[in-house]
Amino acid sequence: MATRTTKTARTQAGHPADSGQAFWHSHHVLGILAALVMCIGTAMCFLLPALNAPDEIYHWQRAVQVSHGQLLADRRKGQDYGGEIDTAALEFAQWAKSHFERPSAFSLTQVRQISATLAESSGMVRASFPSSASFSPLAYLPQAAGIAMARQLGGGVFEQLIAGRMLNVWVYLALMAAAAWVAPCGRRLLVLFALTAPALHLAASVSADPLNVALPALLFAWCLRLRLDETSRLTRRSLWGLGLMLVSLSLLKPIYVLLSGMALLVPVRHFGSARERRIFLMATIGAGLALTLAWNAAYPFMPGRYWGTGADPKAVLLHIIQAPWDSLAYFLQSLQHQLPIMWMDGWGRMGGYPPPFMLNAPKALSWAALATMLAIAAFDGADRRDLRASAFMATLAVVFTCVVFLAFWLTFSPPGSAVIQGVQGRYFQLAFLLTGWALVCAAPFGAYCQRLVTPLFIVGLTLQMASLVQGIGAFRFYWIN
Repeated sequence: MATRTTKTARTQAGHPADSGQAFWHSHHVLGILAALVMCIGTAMCFLLPALNAPDEIYHWQRAVQVSHGQLLADRRKGQDYGGEIDTAALEFAQWAKSHFERPSAFSLTQVRQISATLAESSGMVRASFPSSASFSPLAYLPQAAGIAMARQLGGGVFEQLIAGRMLNVWVYLALMAAAAWVAPCGRRLLVLFALTAPALHLAASVSADPLNVALPALLFAWCLRLRLDETSRLTRRSLWGLGLMLVSLSLLKPIYVLLSGMALLVPVRHFGSARERRIFLMATIGAGLALTLAWNAAYPFMPGRYWGTGADPKAVLLHIIQAPWDSLAYFLQSLQHQLPIMWMDGWGRMGGYPPPFMLNAPKALSWAALATMLAIAAFDGADRRDLRASAFMATLAVVFTCVVFLAFWLTFSPPGSAVIQGVQGRYFQLAFLLTGWALVCAAPFGAYCQRLVTPLFIVGLTLQMASLVQGIGAFRFYWIN
Protein backbone atom coordinates (compact mmCIF):
# COMPACT_ATOMS: atom_id res chain seq x y z
CA MET A 1 0.00 0.00 0.00
CA ALA A 2 2.43 2.62 1.15
CA THR A 3 6.14 2.81 1.65
CA ARG A 4 7.53 1.16 4.75
CA THR A 5 8.19 3.30 7.81
CA THR A 6 11.66 4.36 8.94
CA LYS A 7 13.33 2.94 12.02
CA THR A 8 11.19 3.42 15.04
CA ALA A 9 11.81 6.18 17.48
CA ARG A 10 12.40 3.66 20.24
CA THR A 11 15.05 1.84 18.25
CA GLN A 12 16.71 5.14 17.33
CA ALA A 13 16.78 6.02 21.01
CA GLY A 14 18.67 2.82 21.76
CA HIS A 15 15.88 0.71 23.24
CA PRO A 16 16.33 -2.91 22.18
CA ALA A 17 13.32 -4.92 21.09
CA ASP A 18 12.01 -6.95 24.02
CA SER A 19 11.22 -10.65 24.01
CA GLY A 20 7.53 -9.84 23.52
CA GLN A 21 8.29 -8.00 20.30
CA ALA A 22 10.43 -10.91 19.11
CA PHE A 23 7.58 -13.28 19.92
CA TRP A 24 5.10 -11.14 18.00
CA HIS A 25 7.31 -10.83 14.92
CA SER A 26 8.11 -14.54 14.80
CA HIS A 27 6.96 -15.78 11.39
CA HIS A 28 6.41 -19.25 12.82
CA VAL A 29 4.11 -17.99 15.57
CA LEU A 30 2.17 -15.77 13.20
CA GLY A 31 1.86 -18.55 10.62
CA ILE A 32 0.56 -21.03 13.17
CA LEU A 33 -1.91 -18.46 14.55
CA ALA A 34 -3.17 -17.57 11.05
CA ALA A 35 -3.63 -21.24 10.07
CA LEU A 36 -5.42 -21.99 13.34
CA VAL A 37 -7.79 -19.04 12.98
CA MET A 38 -8.55 -19.95 9.36
CA CYS A 39 -9.40 -23.52 10.40
CA ILE A 40 -11.61 -22.30 13.27
CA GLY A 41 -13.41 -19.81 11.02
CA THR A 42 -14.03 -22.47 8.37
CA ALA A 43 -15.29 -24.96 10.96
CA MET A 44 -17.71 -22.37 12.34
CA CYS A 45 -19.39 -22.17 8.92
CA PHE A 46 -20.60 -25.74 9.57
CA LEU A 47 -20.99 -25.73 13.37
CA LEU A 48 -23.20 -22.66 13.77
CA PRO A 49 -26.92 -23.08 13.02
CA ALA A 50 -27.98 -22.14 9.51
CA LEU A 51 -29.07 -18.49 9.14
CA ASN A 52 -28.71 -17.96 12.90
CA ALA A 53 -26.39 -14.92 12.94
CA PRO A 54 -28.08 -11.54 13.60
CA ASP A 55 -30.36 -10.77 10.61
CA GLU A 56 -28.69 -13.53 8.58
CA ILE A 57 -32.05 -14.56 7.12
CA TYR A 58 -32.36 -11.16 5.44
CA HIS A 59 -28.69 -10.94 4.48
CA TRP A 60 -29.03 -14.37 2.88
CA GLN A 61 -31.78 -13.15 0.59
CA ARG A 62 -29.82 -10.05 -0.45
CA ALA A 63 -26.66 -12.11 -1.02
CA VAL A 64 -28.62 -14.55 -3.21
CA GLN A 65 -29.98 -11.60 -5.19
CA VAL A 66 -26.48 -10.18 -5.71
CA SER A 67 -25.21 -13.65 -6.68
CA HIS A 68 -27.55 -13.48 -9.70
CA GLY A 69 -25.98 -10.19 -10.75
CA GLN A 70 -28.82 -7.94 -9.55
CA LEU A 71 -26.86 -5.26 -7.73
CA LEU A 72 -29.75 -2.82 -7.31
CA ALA A 73 -32.79 -4.05 -5.43
CA ASP A 74 -36.28 -3.54 -6.87
CA ARG A 75 -38.31 -0.71 -5.37
CA ARG A 76 -42.05 -0.51 -4.83
CA LYS A 77 -44.18 1.76 -2.69
CA GLY A 78 -42.90 2.71 0.72
CA GLN A 79 -40.05 0.57 1.98
CA ASP A 80 -40.91 -2.49 -0.08
CA TYR A 81 -37.48 -3.34 -1.44
CA GLY A 82 -36.44 -6.75 -2.73
CA GLY A 83 -36.42 -8.62 -5.99
CA GLU A 84 -36.43 -12.05 -7.55
CA ILE A 85 -34.42 -14.81 -5.91
CA ASP A 86 -34.45 -18.59 -6.14
CA THR A 87 -37.66 -20.15 -4.87
CA ALA A 88 -35.58 -22.64 -2.89
CA ALA A 89 -33.58 -19.85 -1.23
CA LEU A 90 -36.74 -18.06 -0.11
CA GLU A 91 -38.39 -21.24 1.17
CA PHE A 92 -35.20 -22.11 3.04
CA ALA A 93 -35.26 -18.71 4.76
CA GLN A 94 -38.94 -19.13 5.65
CA TRP A 95 -38.30 -22.62 7.05
CA ALA A 96 -35.49 -21.35 9.30
CA LYS A 97 -37.50 -18.31 10.39
CA SER A 98 -40.39 -20.50 11.52
CA HIS A 99 -37.99 -22.37 13.83
CA PHE A 100 -36.45 -19.18 15.21
CA GLU A 101 -39.84 -17.65 16.00
CA ARG A 102 -41.21 -20.62 17.95
CA PRO A 103 -38.30 -21.18 18.99
CA SER A 104 -37.67 -24.79 17.98
CA ALA A 105 -34.21 -26.29 17.68
CA PHE A 106 -33.20 -27.95 14.44
CA SER A 107 -30.17 -29.96 13.45
CA LEU A 108 -27.56 -29.96 10.71
CA THR A 109 -29.09 -33.20 9.45
CA GLN A 110 -32.48 -31.50 9.13
CA VAL A 111 -30.93 -28.59 7.25
CA ARG A 112 -29.35 -30.96 4.75
CA GLN A 113 -32.64 -32.82 4.38
CA ILE A 114 -34.65 -29.65 3.73
CA SER A 115 -31.97 -28.57 1.26
CA ALA A 116 -32.38 -31.84 -0.65
CA THR A 117 -36.17 -31.44 -0.60
CA LEU A 118 -35.97 -27.86 -1.87
CA ALA A 119 -33.89 -29.01 -4.82
CA GLU A 120 -37.24 -29.74 -6.48
CA SER A 121 -38.30 -26.07 -6.06
CA SER A 122 -37.12 -24.54 -9.30
CA GLY A 123 -37.55 -21.09 -10.75
CA MET A 124 -37.47 -17.59 -9.30
CA VAL A 125 -39.90 -15.81 -7.01
CA ARG A 126 -40.27 -12.22 -5.88
CA ALA A 127 -39.25 -11.65 -2.28
CA SER A 128 -39.35 -8.61 -0.01
CA PHE A 129 -36.38 -8.06 2.33
CA PRO A 130 -36.18 -4.28 2.90
CA SER A 131 -33.79 -4.36 5.86
CA SER A 132 -30.98 -5.76 3.68
CA ALA A 133 -32.16 -4.78 0.18
CA SER A 134 -31.64 -1.14 1.16
CA PHE A 135 -27.86 -1.84 1.47
CA SER A 136 -25.45 -1.45 -1.41
CA PRO A 137 -24.03 -4.66 -2.92
CA LEU A 138 -20.44 -3.92 -1.82
CA ALA A 139 -20.60 -5.80 1.50
CA TYR A 140 -22.25 -8.81 -0.16
CA LEU A 141 -19.67 -9.52 -2.85
CA PRO A 142 -17.79 -12.34 -1.01
CA GLN A 143 -20.96 -14.18 0.04
CA ALA A 144 -22.53 -13.73 -3.39
CA ALA A 145 -19.43 -15.12 -5.09
CA GLY A 146 -19.52 -18.23 -2.91
CA ILE A 147 -23.26 -18.74 -3.46
CA ALA A 148 -22.90 -18.32 -7.23
CA MET A 149 -20.03 -20.82 -7.41
CA ALA A 150 -21.90 -23.43 -5.36
CA ARG A 151 -25.04 -22.97 -7.47
CA GLN A 152 -23.01 -23.26 -10.67
CA LEU A 153 -21.60 -26.58 -9.41
CA GLY A 154 -25.10 -27.91 -8.74
CA GLY A 155 -25.19 -27.37 -4.98
CA GLY A 156 -28.46 -26.90 -3.13
CA VAL A 157 -29.26 -24.15 -0.65
CA PHE A 158 -27.20 -25.82 2.09
CA GLU A 159 -24.09 -25.98 -0.08
CA GLN A 160 -24.70 -22.42 -1.26
CA LEU A 161 -25.00 -21.19 2.34
CA ILE A 162 -21.78 -22.92 3.37
CA ALA A 163 -19.91 -21.59 0.33
CA GLY A 164 -21.16 -18.06 0.98
CA ARG A 165 -20.16 -18.30 4.63
CA MET A 166 -16.70 -19.64 3.80
CA LEU A 167 -15.91 -16.89 1.28
CA ASN A 168 -17.14 -14.32 3.78
CA VAL A 169 -14.96 -15.51 6.65
CA TRP A 170 -11.90 -15.94 4.42
CA VAL A 171 -12.19 -12.41 3.03
CA TYR A 172 -12.78 -11.02 6.53
CA LEU A 173 -9.72 -12.76 7.95
CA ALA A 174 -7.59 -11.74 4.96
CA LEU A 175 -8.57 -8.08 5.34
CA MET A 176 -7.99 -8.09 9.09
CA ALA A 177 -4.62 -9.80 8.59
CA ALA A 178 -3.74 -7.10 6.04
CA ALA A 179 -4.78 -4.44 8.57
CA ALA A 180 -2.57 -6.05 11.24
CA TRP A 181 0.36 -6.15 8.80
CA VAL A 182 -0.11 -2.53 7.70
CA ALA A 183 -0.72 -1.10 11.19
CA PRO A 184 2.41 0.58 12.60
CA CYS A 185 1.28 -0.02 16.19
CA GLY A 186 -1.43 -1.73 18.23
CA ARG A 187 -1.28 -4.97 16.24
CA ARG A 188 -2.06 -7.21 19.18
CA LEU A 189 -5.10 -5.13 20.06
CA LEU A 190 -6.29 -5.38 16.45
CA VAL A 191 -5.87 -9.17 16.43
CA LEU A 192 -7.87 -9.53 19.65
CA PHE A 193 -10.51 -7.20 18.26
CA ALA A 194 -10.77 -9.24 15.05
CA LEU A 195 -11.04 -12.59 16.81
CA THR A 196 -13.81 -11.99 19.33
CA ALA A 197 -16.45 -14.72 19.28
CA PRO A 198 -19.24 -12.46 17.90
CA ALA A 199 -16.91 -11.10 15.18
CA LEU A 200 -15.99 -14.61 14.04
CA HIS A 201 -19.63 -15.68 14.31
CA LEU A 202 -20.70 -12.86 11.99
CA ALA A 203 -17.77 -13.53 9.65
CA ALA A 204 -18.79 -17.20 9.40
CA SER A 205 -22.24 -16.16 8.18
CA VAL A 206 -23.56 -14.40 5.09
CA SER A 207 -23.98 -11.13 7.00
CA ALA A 208 -22.77 -7.81 5.57
CA ASP A 209 -21.22 -6.85 8.92
CA PRO A 210 -17.79 -8.51 8.46
CA LEU A 211 -16.84 -6.32 5.50
CA ASN A 212 -18.46 -3.34 7.25
CA VAL A 213 -15.83 -3.77 9.96
CA ALA A 214 -12.80 -5.08 8.05
CA LEU A 215 -12.65 -2.40 5.35
CA PRO A 216 -12.69 0.54 7.83
CA ALA A 217 -10.16 -1.28 10.05
CA LEU A 218 -7.80 -1.60 7.09
CA LEU A 219 -8.29 2.07 6.27
CA PHE A 220 -7.55 3.08 9.89
CA ALA A 221 -4.35 1.00 9.87
CA TRP A 222 -3.19 2.51 6.59
CA CYS A 223 -3.84 6.09 7.72
CA LEU A 224 -1.86 5.48 10.92
CA ARG A 225 1.00 3.95 8.96
CA LEU A 226 1.12 6.92 6.60
CA ARG A 227 1.15 9.27 9.58
CA LEU A 228 4.35 7.63 10.87
CA ASP A 229 5.97 7.19 7.45
CA GLU A 230 8.52 9.95 6.95
CA THR A 231 10.17 8.63 3.79
CA SER A 232 8.22 9.80 0.75
CA ARG A 233 4.92 10.98 -0.70
CA LEU A 234 2.13 8.72 -1.90
CA THR A 235 2.37 7.38 -5.42
CA ARG A 236 -0.44 8.01 -7.88
CA ARG A 237 -1.56 4.40 -7.49
CA SER A 238 -1.60 4.70 -3.69
CA LEU A 239 -3.60 7.93 -3.93
CA TRP A 240 -6.22 6.17 -6.05
CA GLY A 241 -6.30 3.25 -3.61
CA LEU A 242 -6.73 5.51 -0.60
CA GLY A 243 -9.39 7.52 -2.41
CA LEU A 244 -11.36 4.42 -3.39
CA MET A 245 -11.27 3.14 0.19
CA LEU A 246 -12.56 6.46 1.49
CA VAL A 247 -15.40 6.54 -1.04
CA SER A 248 -16.23 2.86 -0.39
CA LEU A 249 -17.13 3.68 3.22
CA SER A 250 -20.19 5.53 1.93
CA LEU A 251 -21.44 2.29 0.36
CA LEU A 252 -21.33 0.40 3.66
CA LYS A 253 -23.52 2.35 6.09
CA PRO A 254 -24.67 5.99 5.93
CA ILE A 255 -22.87 7.18 9.06
CA TYR A 256 -19.58 5.63 7.89
CA VAL A 257 -18.89 8.86 6.04
CA LEU A 258 -17.78 10.11 9.47
CA LEU A 259 -15.04 7.48 9.53
CA SER A 260 -13.49 8.85 6.34
CA GLY A 261 -12.26 11.62 8.61
CA MET A 262 -9.37 9.28 9.51
CA ALA A 263 -7.71 10.54 6.32
CA LEU A 264 -7.16 13.84 8.15
CA LEU A 265 -4.37 12.06 10.04
CA VAL A 266 -2.34 11.61 6.85
CA PRO A 267 0.32 14.37 6.80
CA VAL A 268 0.77 16.95 4.06
CA ARG A 269 4.14 15.48 3.01
CA HIS A 270 2.38 12.50 1.39
CA PHE A 271 0.45 14.77 -0.97
CA GLY A 272 3.22 17.15 -1.96
CA SER A 273 1.53 20.31 -0.69
CA ALA A 274 -1.25 21.50 1.58
CA ARG A 275 -3.28 22.48 -1.48
CA GLU A 276 -3.08 19.01 -3.04
CA ARG A 277 -4.02 17.43 0.30
CA ARG A 278 -7.01 19.74 0.64
CA ILE A 279 -8.19 18.98 -2.90
CA PHE A 280 -7.83 15.22 -2.34
CA LEU A 281 -9.76 15.24 0.93
CA MET A 282 -12.51 17.49 -0.40
CA ALA A 283 -12.88 15.36 -3.52
CA THR A 284 -12.94 11.95 -1.80
CA ILE A 285 -14.96 12.83 1.30
CA GLY A 286 -17.30 14.98 -0.80
CA ALA A 287 -17.80 12.15 -3.30
CA GLY A 288 -18.50 9.74 -0.46
CA LEU A 289 -21.03 12.08 1.11
CA ALA A 290 -22.78 12.64 -2.23
CA LEU A 291 -22.86 8.90 -2.89
CA THR A 292 -24.34 7.99 0.49
CA LEU A 293 -26.96 10.74 0.19
CA ALA A 294 -27.89 9.54 -3.30
CA TRP A 295 -28.11 5.90 -2.22
CA ASN A 296 -30.24 6.64 0.82
CA ALA A 297 -32.48 8.91 -1.22
CA ALA A 298 -33.05 6.01 -3.61
CA TYR A 299 -33.47 3.43 -0.80
CA PRO A 300 -34.65 5.27 2.33
CA PHE A 301 -35.13 2.92 5.25
CA MET A 302 -36.48 3.64 8.73
CA PRO A 303 -36.06 0.62 11.03
CA GLY A 304 -38.87 1.64 13.38
CA ARG A 305 -41.43 1.69 10.60
CA TYR A 306 -40.30 -1.67 9.24
CA TRP A 307 -40.19 -3.37 12.65
CA GLY A 308 -43.35 -1.65 13.87
CA THR A 309 -41.88 0.04 16.95
CA GLY A 310 -43.89 3.23 16.50
CA ALA A 311 -40.81 5.46 16.19
CA ASP A 312 -41.65 9.08 15.43
CA PRO A 313 -38.61 11.09 14.19
CA LYS A 314 -40.60 14.32 13.89
CA ALA A 315 -41.77 14.12 17.50
CA VAL A 316 -38.23 13.42 18.69
CA LEU A 317 -36.82 16.41 16.81
CA LEU A 318 -39.56 18.69 18.15
CA HIS A 319 -38.86 17.50 21.69
CA ILE A 320 -35.12 18.15 21.27
CA ILE A 321 -35.85 21.70 20.08
CA GLN A 322 -38.48 22.46 22.73
CA ALA A 323 -36.75 20.77 25.69
CA PRO A 324 -33.01 20.61 24.91
CA TRP A 325 -31.83 20.02 28.49
CA ASP A 326 -34.34 17.27 29.15
CA SER A 327 -33.37 15.70 25.82
CA LEU A 328 -29.68 15.88 26.69
CA ALA A 329 -30.33 14.26 30.08
CA TYR A 330 -32.29 11.45 28.39
CA PHE A 331 -29.52 10.95 25.84
CA LEU A 332 -26.79 10.78 28.51
CA GLN A 333 -28.91 8.44 30.62
CA SER A 334 -29.25 6.15 27.60
CA LEU A 335 -25.49 6.18 27.04
CA GLN A 336 -24.79 5.42 30.69
CA HIS A 337 -27.27 2.54 30.77
CA GLN A 338 -26.65 1.01 27.36
CA LEU A 339 -22.89 1.23 26.79
CA PRO A 340 -21.94 -1.42 29.40
CA ILE A 341 -24.59 -3.69 27.90
CA MET A 342 -23.20 -2.93 24.44
CA TRP A 343 -19.76 -4.16 25.49
CA MET A 344 -21.09 -7.48 26.79
CA ASP A 345 -23.28 -7.82 23.71
CA GLY A 346 -20.46 -6.97 21.31
CA TRP A 347 -17.83 -9.19 22.95
CA GLY A 348 -19.78 -12.18 24.20
CA ARG A 349 -23.03 -12.60 22.25
CA MET A 350 -23.41 -15.35 19.70
CA GLY A 351 -26.65 -15.88 17.77
CA GLY A 352 -29.38 -13.55 16.66
CA TYR A 353 -32.57 -15.12 17.98
CA PRO A 354 -34.03 -16.25 21.33
CA PRO A 355 -32.50 -19.29 23.10
CA PRO A 356 -31.50 -21.91 22.22
CA PHE A 357 -30.27 -19.90 19.25
CA MET A 358 -28.43 -17.28 21.31
CA LEU A 359 -25.81 -17.27 24.05
CA ASN A 360 -24.09 -14.53 26.06
CA ALA A 361 -20.68 -15.06 27.63
CA PRO A 362 -20.52 -14.70 31.44
CA LYS A 363 -20.19 -11.10 32.62
CA ALA A 364 -16.95 -11.86 34.48
CA LEU A 365 -15.39 -13.16 31.28
CA SER A 366 -16.52 -10.08 29.32
CA TRP A 367 -15.17 -7.59 31.85
CA ALA A 368 -11.89 -9.50 32.18
CA ALA A 369 -11.50 -9.34 28.40
CA LEU A 370 -12.16 -5.58 28.39
CA ALA A 371 -9.58 -5.00 31.13
CA THR A 372 -7.04 -7.12 29.25
CA MET A 373 -7.56 -5.33 25.93
CA LEU A 374 -7.40 -1.87 27.51
CA ALA A 375 -4.23 -2.85 29.37
CA ILE A 376 -2.64 -4.05 26.14
CA ALA A 377 -3.56 -0.76 24.45
CA ALA A 378 -2.13 1.26 27.35
CA PHE A 379 1.08 -0.78 27.65
CA ASP A 380 1.75 -1.45 23.95
CA GLY A 381 2.59 2.16 23.20
CA ALA A 382 3.39 3.47 19.75
CA ASP A 383 7.09 3.96 19.02
CA ARG A 384 6.45 7.68 18.76
CA ARG A 385 3.89 9.24 21.06
CA ASP A 386 1.29 11.15 19.05
CA LEU A 387 -1.17 12.91 21.31
CA ARG A 388 -2.85 14.73 18.43
CA ALA A 389 -3.69 11.48 16.67
CA SER A 390 -4.79 10.00 20.00
CA ALA A 391 -7.15 12.91 20.74
CA PHE A 392 -8.51 12.85 17.19
CA MET A 393 -9.34 9.12 17.26
CA ALA A 394 -10.86 9.34 20.74
CA THR A 395 -13.04 12.25 19.60
CA LEU A 396 -14.05 10.37 16.43
CA ALA A 397 -15.01 7.34 18.53
CA VAL A 398 -17.21 9.50 20.79
CA VAL A 399 -18.86 11.27 17.85
CA PHE A 400 -19.48 7.98 16.03
CA THR A 401 -21.03 6.44 19.17
CA CYS A 402 -23.29 9.43 19.76
CA VAL A 403 -24.43 9.47 16.13
CA VAL A 404 -25.35 5.77 16.31
CA PHE A 405 -27.45 6.40 19.42
CA LEU A 406 -29.02 9.49 17.91
CA ALA A 407 -29.93 7.55 14.74
CA PHE A 408 -31.71 4.87 16.77
CA TRP A 409 -33.43 7.47 18.92
CA LEU A 410 -34.85 9.07 15.80
CA THR A 411 -35.63 6.02 13.69
CA PHE A 412 -36.27 3.10 16.04
CA SER A 413 -37.04 3.95 19.67
CA PRO A 414 -40.74 3.85 20.56
CA PRO A 415 -42.20 6.98 22.19
CA GLY A 416 -41.87 6.95 25.97
CA SER A 417 -39.09 4.33 26.10
CA ALA A 418 -36.93 4.57 29.22
CA VAL A 419 -33.73 4.59 27.16
CA ILE A 420 -32.85 4.57 23.46
CA GLN A 421 -33.75 1.18 22.01
CA GLY A 422 -32.51 -0.94 19.10
CA VAL A 423 -28.75 -0.51 19.51
CA GLN A 424 -26.57 -3.63 19.48
CA GLY A 425 -22.99 -4.18 20.51
CA ARG A 426 -21.75 -4.95 17.01
CA TYR A 427 -22.52 -1.38 15.95
CA PHE A 428 -19.75 -0.05 18.21
CA GLN A 429 -16.88 -2.35 17.26
CA LEU A 430 -15.16 0.34 15.23
CA ALA A 431 -15.62 2.90 18.00
CA PHE A 432 -13.88 0.50 20.38
CA LEU A 433 -11.03 -0.04 17.90
CA LEU A 434 -10.55 3.73 17.57
CA THR A 435 -10.52 4.08 21.36
CA GLY A 436 -7.93 1.33 21.66
CA TRP A 437 -5.68 2.88 19.03
CA ALA A 438 -6.09 6.26 20.74
CA LEU A 439 -4.64 4.68 23.88
CA VAL A 440 -1.82 3.09 21.88
CA CYS A 441 -0.87 6.44 20.30
CA ALA A 442 -1.01 8.19 23.69
CA ALA A 443 1.40 5.51 25.00
CA PRO A 444 0.74 6.26 28.69
CA PHE A 445 2.81 3.31 29.95
CA GLY A 446 4.44 2.00 26.78
CA ALA A 447 7.99 2.76 27.86
CA TYR A 448 7.64 0.88 31.15
CA CYS A 449 5.28 -2.06 30.61
CA GLN A 450 6.22 -3.49 27.20
CA ARG A 451 7.21 -6.81 28.76
CA LEU A 452 3.66 -7.33 30.02
CA VAL A 453 2.06 -7.04 26.59
CA THR A 454 2.79 -10.53 25.28
CA PRO A 455 1.56 -12.31 28.44
CA LEU A 456 -1.56 -10.12 28.36
CA PHE A 457 -2.04 -10.96 24.68
CA ILE A 458 -1.95 -14.66 25.50
CA VAL A 459 -4.44 -14.08 28.33
CA GLY A 460 -6.71 -12.19 25.92
CA LEU A 461 -6.60 -14.97 23.36
CA THR A 462 -7.35 -17.51 26.10
CA LEU A 463 -10.39 -15.55 27.29
CA GLN A 464 -11.68 -15.26 23.74
CA MET A 465 -11.13 -18.94 23.06
CA ALA A 466 -13.08 -19.76 26.23
CA SER A 467 -15.96 -17.58 25.01
CA LEU A 468 -15.83 -19.14 21.55
CA VAL A 469 -15.75 -22.72 22.83
CA GLN A 470 -18.65 -21.97 25.16
CA GLY A 471 -20.63 -20.47 22.30
CA ILE A 472 -20.04 -23.33 19.89
CA GLY A 473 -20.77 -25.80 22.69
CA ALA A 474 -24.12 -24.12 23.34
CA PHE A 475 -25.10 -24.92 19.74
CA ARG A 476 -24.19 -28.61 20.01
CA PHE A 477 -27.86 -29.48 19.56
CA TYR A 478 -27.27 -28.42 15.95
CA TRP A 479 -24.07 -30.20 14.97
CA ILE A 480 -24.19 -33.41 17.05
CA ASN A 481 -27.41 -34.58 15.39
